[in-house]
Amino acid sequence: MAEKFKRIAEHFEIETNGDPGSTAKEYISDINLRIQKYYFKVESARDQVLGDIVYVFVNTKQDAVIQACTPYLPSELDAIKQMIDSIVAADFEFCLPFGNAKQQVASVAKLRLGDADYFLSRLVNDGWFNITSNNRVVLSTPAIAELKTYLVDRYGKFSPEDPQGKLLDCHVCGDLVTYGIKCNQTSCSTSFHNKCFTVFSRQNPELKCPGTCDSTLIQELMLQVGADP
Repeated sequence: MAEKFKRIAEHFEIETNGDPGSTAKEYISDINLRIQKYYFKVESARDQVLGDIVYVFVNTKQDAVIQACTPYLPSELDAIKQMIDSIVAADFEFCLPFGNAKQQVASVAKLRLGDADYFLSRLVNDGWFNITSNNRVVLSTPAIAELKTYLVDRYGKFSPEDPQGKLLDCHVCGDLVTYGIKCNQTSCSTSFHNKCFTVFSRQNPELKCPGTCDSTLIQELMLQVGADP
């Protein structure tokens, strides 16, 4: 987005003060103010592996009419929700083995295994899930962006105040972490995307945890979050 906006700014002679990324965010904020009355929003999420920011145009209205405007059958929607439950509840692994996902879809949606396999491929092609190199099902970046409010409301964020929360926030960028690293102190919620931790370590060479545990953060000894990409 920053690179594309840079070209737009040059073409339309928009003043960016040398920072097209920040100017793009200002334009997106202005767009969101204009379209919120129509129940739309441009939401952002960080690519969990590459670190890039992805922008997704989402619908914010969740009434019966909107919920009916879906290409999926009710049983298929139930299967998707069950998969998301399994992914988020996986003790900070945020993934589900493909075989388990297929069995779950077949059971919930009442499909044969071959049809469940096809349905999972359809969900990947529709952009809701990704399959990792070690055959794990994970939420895609666009899905994280679109479902962010739903995920936070349903599962909560792990913290000293909410030890039952299932989600993690990056200490540097503030976005959800489903692939990265976490302080290895069990009760500490301090987490990072891998690239964000690189930024943090450069700015904080003593590597003291910014949380309440005051431990030393060494990447090789920190808890790995998420499945292999």
